[in-house]
Parts: sequence; C-alpha cells; structure tokens
Amino acid sequence: MPVTLWITAGMFLLASLPTFLFLRERGPGQKVPAHPDQGTYLQLLDTLATLRGFPDTARFLICIVFYQAGVQAVIIGLLVLARVDVRRGRRRALRKLPGLAVLPD
Repeated sequence: MPVTLWITAGMFLLASLPTFLFLRERGPGQKVPAHPDQGTYLQLLDTLATLRGFPDTARFLICIVFYQAGVQAVIIGLLVLARVDVRRGRRRALRKLPGLAVLPD
C-alpha cells in the first residue's frame, strides 16, 4: 500500500478523534430491524418526506450532491491524465498538475 494512503488514513484518524472522545449519543439507541436494509430504506423515505418542509435544506443537499460529483469528475480526469502521461514517460506534463510541481525533469 502506498505511503500516501497511510498518511491520509492517519490524518483522518487524528481529525476524527475529538468526535469520538467528546461527543456522546444523546438519545436512546434504536432497535435493529430484522432486515437492516428495510429499516434503512424506511428511514430514508421518512427523511425525504420530512425534507419537504425545509426547502432551503433540500436545495442545499442537492447542491452538495452535484458539487461533489463535479469535484470527483475533475479528480478522476486528472488521475487518468497523469496515468497516461506516466505511461508515456511525459513527466514534464505532470508538473503542470497542481501539487506535482516538485517533480524533477
């Protein structure tokens, strides 16, 4: 596994520790349904029905979905470009990508 993945995992671990250490569950736990998938879909439908009363929140969540999809598309496009350039030995083109400007010639 590349070192970069371990570094990223470590950063996420450090960033999430305060959440697990200082925040406590407020309410009683929920019963686990016999079929967990069924309970998940019912809860999703209930949330979507409740969301109709909060149009601003609904618009916000829709914007987040499309924004994240756009960011992922850009990242994947850059990764594909980088992989093709590495295969062709074009390290010069990689230096144009953000964050990779430190590559030597």
